[in-house]
Amino acid sequence: MRKGILAASVAVAVMASAAMAEEGKTNSITTNPLGMIFGVYNIEYQRHLAEKHAVGASFSFWKPRILDLSNIGADISYNFYSKGGFEGLWIRPAIDLGVTKWTYTDVGTIDANLNYVPGKEVEESAFTFGAGATIGYKWTWAKGFTMGVAGGLKYTAGDFAGIEFGGVGPA
Repeated sequence: MRKGILAASVAVAVMASAAMAEEGKTNSITTNPLGMIFGVYNIEYQRHLAEKHAVGASFSFWKPRILDLSNIGADISYNFYSKGGFEGLWIRPAIDLGVTKWTYTDVGTIDANLNYVPGKEVEESAFTFGAGATIGYKWTWAKGFTMGVAGGLKYTAGDFAGIEFGGVGPA
C-alpha cells in the first residue's frame, strides 16, 4: 500500500511538473519525489513576475519512520533565474515557519522508597522561524518536464520546551 501511494505521488508530481513548466507558462508546480523515500513530502508553487523573476510558496510535511516526530512547514520565496521559463541557474532567498511535534516516554523516576516509577508519555512541540537561500540549476525539456539540483543554507531559530535555540544548517 505504501509503495502504491509513493508511486502515485511520484507520477502526479512528474505530470504536474510537465504540465505547468512548459515554455511560455507563468506558473510552476514542483515537488521532490526523492524526498518521499525519506518521509518528506513537499510541493512548491511559483508564479513568474517578469522573465527571470518569480515568487513562490511551498508547504512541506516530514514524518520519519523511526521516531514519533512530525514537522509541518511553509515558506515564501523570491526566485531569480538566469534564463526565462523556470530554467537555468537560480537563486532562491526564502523565509519559513515550522512546527515540530515529538512524542516520547521519559526515563521515569525513583520514589522515596527507592522504587522505580515508570516514565510517562510526553508530547513536546517547537515553533521555528528560518531565513536562508538556496542555489540550484533546472533543466527543462520538450513538453515541460523539468529536473533540477539544489542546495543551500538557512538560519533557523525556535523554542523547544522553553529552551530557545538557533543556528545555521542545510536548506
